[in-house]
Amino acid sequence: MQSLEFHEVYVPVGAVPELAAHLRRYAHFYADEIVKNNRGVVTYINLGAEKFAQGAGRILGAGYVMTIDYGANWDGIMKREIAHLRTYGPTHQEENYTDLNLMECDEPADRVTSDPYKGPTLNDVTSDVNFSLMAAAGEQSGLSTAYFGRQRALMSGTAITLNVAPPERRKDSSLVMEYQSWLKAFQDTDDFKLLVQKKANTDEAYVYPDTEPERLTVNETDLTPAQR
Repeated sequence: MQSLEFHEVYVPVGAVPELAAHLRRYAHFYADEIVKNNRGVVTYINLGAEKFAQGAGRILGAGYVMTIDYGANWDGIMKREIAHLRTYGPTHQEENYTDLNLMECDEPADRVTSDPYKGPTLNDVTSDVNFSLMAAAGEQSGLSTAYFGRQRALMSGTAITLNVAPPERRKDSSLVMEYQSWLKAFQDTDDFKLLVQKKANTDEAYVYPDTEPERLTVNETDLTPAQR
């Protein structure tokens, strides 16, 4: 193969029936975001997330499903000032930025990610998880939401402590520093979320032991009468 060309093609949603069905199901949520901004929105829709949540609910007789990933609720997913699509590959400038610096640097997010059109098939392309969507999809197969919030809530209600690096890392100062950087990210960053879903018929006495849950519903309190 001597050369490759890429072309972006815009098609009406009716050309992708599965996507059209998704937009019909959640039209109210998308409409809320459109009227808030008084303009169209660009969003990345992972139809597989719905299938994952529904499938987990179907195979589970009782118990919990815990999902950890970077993402947000409906409002967070629609924020235009945040890059929701990430690409990692040959042209990714990772050598110039640590993971923590990526979170704190002033450069736009698309300046430090790779170009997926360079080195096709060699890039990892990912997008933020819409946890509101996962929660809504899970309800269709008997999963209710027990908790949604920062990933640090994994330590809630336990005696686990992460402040001291594991013994195998203490022998190397660089490994200790790496561990501490990840610990800071785990405890302080708002990027990674934890969604805990409970299957029907599970013991109702259990309540997830964290006091800082985040909402999954759309915030409609700031809509004007005309927007409503």
